[in-house]
Amino acid sequence: MITKLLLTPILCVLVLAMSGCDRGKPATPSAGGSAKKAPAAAPTEFGTIKGHVKLLGWDKKPAPIPDDCCKLGPNDLVDETVVQDAQRNLRFVVLSVRDCPSTGKDRTETVVLDQVKCRFTPHVLAVQVGQPLDVRNSDPTIHNVHMVTEKNPPVNIGMPRPETRHYRMKEAEIFPVKCDVHPWMKSYIAVFDHSCFAVSAADGTFEITGAPAGQWTLVAWHEKFGEIEQSVNVPANGTVNVELKYEAPKE
Repeated sequence: MITKLLLTPILCVLVLAMSGCDRGKPATPSAGGSAKKAPAAAPTEFGTIKGHVKLLGWDKKPAPIPDDCCKLGPNDLVDETVVQDAQRNLRFVVLSVRDCPSTGKDRTETVVLDQVKCRFTPHVLAVQVGQPLDVRNSDPTIHNVHMVTEKNPPVNIGMPRPETRHYRMKEAEIFPVKCDVHPWMKSYIAVFDHSCFAVSAADGTFEITGAPAGQWTLVAWHEKFGEIEQSVNVPANGTVNVELKYEAPKE
C-alpha cells in the first residue's frame, strides 16, 4: 500500500512532462522563427515630386547684420533664418521622402558649402551619406567651420586663407554649422541615407527626381518652423505636384 502511494505522484509527474501539460511556461520559438520584418523589395518604378513651399502670416523682413570682417556696404549682409519672396514662397526648406528605400540612384556629385563675404552659402544644403562634401573658404580672412554633429564625427577647424576641405558624412542627421569667429555665420546640413530629398529654392520650388512610385509621406523641415508632412502618391514615370504651407506662429 505504501509503495503504491509513493509511485502514484511520480507517475503523474512523468505523464504531465510527456504530455506537455506545463501550461504556465510560454512556448519557445523554434530556431529561425522570430518575427523579423523582411527587407522591403527594391523599387522598380519611379516618378518625380515637384512643388513649392509657402509661409503664411509672416511679414517680418530679414534683419541686417553688421559685419566686421569683409567691409561690406550697409544691409549687404542679412539674417537668412527666414527667407521668403513677395508671393510668400519660402526658401531653405528641406524636403524628403520618409523611409525612402534604396533606389539605386545614389548621389555622387560634389556639394559645396562656401564662405563668401562673411556668410555660409548656401544657408541650407542636403547631402546623401557618402556623398562628397567640399567646405570652402573664398574670403581673404580667417573663418572657423564648426559642425555641431550628434551622429557624425564633429568638425571644428580654422580656415585662415582661401582653401577647401573634403568630407563625407557617415550617418543621417540634420546639424548646424557655425563660425566661432563670426557668430552671425550659421548654416545647416541635412544628411540622408537615401537619395529622395531636395531643398527649396528662392521661389520656394523644389523637385525630387527618382522617387519610388506609390504612396509616401513627404516631410518638410525648416530651422525655425519645424516639420510638416503631406501624403503623396507618386505615379510611375509621372509627376505629382505638391504645395506645402507653413503657418507662422502667433507671437
